[in-house]
Amino acid sequence: MTASSDQTRKAEQFRGLHIPGKPFVLCNVWDAGSAETVAGSGAKAIATSSWSVANANGFADGERIPLALAIDNLRRIISVTDLPVTLDLESGYGDVPDAVGQAVGLAIDAGAVGCNLEDSFPANGKLRDIAEQCDRIRRARQVADAAKIQFFLNLRTDVFFQTPPEQHTNAMVAEVIERARAYADAGADGIFAPGLADITLIAQVAKASPLPLNIMVSDATPPLRTLAEHGVARVSHGPGPCLIAMKALEEAARAAHELSICNYNQRSCTHMSKTLRLLVDRLNTPIGEMLIVADQNGNLRAVDWTEYESRMHRLLRLHYGENGFRVEQTHNLHRLTRAISRYFEGELAAIETLPVETGGTAFQRDVWRALRNIPCGTTISYVQLAAQIGRPAAVRAVGSANGSNPIGVVVPCHRVIGADGSLTGYGGGIGRKRWLLEHEGASIAMKLGYERHNLSLFTP
Repeated sequence: MTASSDQTRKAEQFRGLHIPGKPFVLCNVWDAGSAETVAGSGAKAIATSSWSVANANGFADGERIPLALAIDNLRRIISVTDLPVTLDLESGYGDVPDAVGQAVGLAIDAGAVGCNLEDSFPANGKLRDIAEQCDRIRRARQVADAAKIQFFLNLRTDVFFQTPPEQHTNAMVAEVIERARAYADAGADGIFAPGLADITLIAQVAKASPLPLNIMVSDATPPLRTLAEHGVARVSHGPGPCLIAMKALEEAARAAHELSICNYNQRSCTHMSKTLRLLVDRLNTPIGEMLIVADQNGNLRAVDWTEYESRMHRLLRLHYGENGFRVEQTHNLHRLTRAISRYFEGELAAIETLPVETGGTAFQRDVWRALRNIPCGTTISYVQLAAQIGRPAAVRAVGSANGSNPIGVVVPCHRVIGADGSLTGYGGGIGRKRWLLEHEGASIAMKLGYERHNLSLFTP
């Protein structure tokens, strides 16, 4: 098995992208269609996500998808793009070095120019001994060298996955650096540290590691510019793009179902038996004029700010259909306006039991229900919120659902902050989020610097 000249050229091209202080972004894909889409965005390379590939094919992550199927999927991805393609090979599909070498050989034969290799056991996530992992790396490098290709071995260390982000320590940094040095000696080309989000710890790893540092985006990830300033070379989005795509598909399917009784060409309803009547009131608050929307039964349907009125109407159309509702102006609808006003006057409990009714997906509604269980005067992180709804791996999806909450303040999405204490984004603006938390007596002796917290999926 010898790599083709085109493959070796792409491998050299891919290797050259790893420049500390000038990180390139990988929006991870799961099939040929997503690869074409990402390639069309101006991406410099294509990377798969094992979680996303497994999910798209009906498997759980953790080497549950057969290696043959993963390689076949890789071939289809490579066939639709001229960009370099790197494969998430999980833990190498085997406990012994020869099994890892065989998996790497299959990836090279399919046309890949690199792969991720994890240093944890797929069954339980526990870390392998450094010596054992180095034996696996050496075998992978031997196979790559025999194919005469500068195959990029990106070693994923799961040290920071062993504890929540708020428990990450300098001792864990030291262990990652120790592993990076050993892995480099064994033939690795990069070190990937998912779960690491604290910029101080990131900077320590980037400075001391002999290998270029790869970070995975999470809710707590600093902006790309900050990562660049602290020596990061590569930024991956992992399962995030797939989660976002599946969420968008679910919402589109829900909207299609709700509009299935409508004439799609004329956007006019032909079978709808009842149009939802929505009442809108306006309330002056210390932080701007608020829009309060309720149905005729007294259930809150939306709460937003006047400058975002067009956004609110788009959300209502998404949830209830283009012609599924009509809006009427009113005053103190079902006494809801007065109750919210009392909240702003200092009677914080006035909004706790107000009735709400939302559209959205089942997952979004789970998140929104959990938001109402956050006690006034406290905050939680996106990681904690995901754990509370029983979806600890869906942190990014939880963050997205939090940002899509249609009933601001009453369904208190402002009480969710970054794991590092940063306020992160807020649909009404960071200033309003800060004011609401201070009004509620929450301790916000936290980092306030990240007004634009998350990386764009397609940052060049």
